[in-house]
Amino acid sequence: MTTDQRPRDAASPRIPADPLAPATPAAPATSQTRTYRTEVVGQFDRPSGELRQRLLAAQGEHDVFSSAFTEDGCWTYGPTLTRFTVRHLLTVVSPSTVEANDDARTEALLRTMTILQDAGVSWRGDLSVSVTCLQDVRTRASKRTGRRSSS
Repeated sequence: MTTDQRPRDAASPRIPADPLAPATPAAPATSQTRTYRTEVVGQFDRPSGELRQRLLAAQGEHDVFSSAFTEDGCWTYGPTLTRFTVRHLLTVVSPSTVEANDDARTEALLRTMTILQDAGVSWRGDLSVSVTCLQDVRTRASKRTGRRSSS
């Protein structure tokens, strides 16, 4: 009879089959939902001809004064057609804050590239992405001015 086949009594400790295996199973990862405002900024690649005319004709719909953070994305640019900005409001479910930040950045880039490609617009250089998690934004409590009401 080998040592593995020997009967164990209830008081003897159990030796795991794999000595490198963890003694207890790892707790399941919990996911968290985080909401992000993302802003992707880039430069037009010198639009000309029909594309330039189309962009200029629609520029009023893409003016900075009508910008907002939306789920579908809000694309803004000026009449000079040099730079553009795309703003998104994204909800990300991820097991960690770091992964959620990375996922939001990637999702913002992918959505922005889709918007631009659907419009037939090319850009030059890299797109710059900034992400802000709304759960991480802290607001200051208003301070009292110290005035007393007159009675």
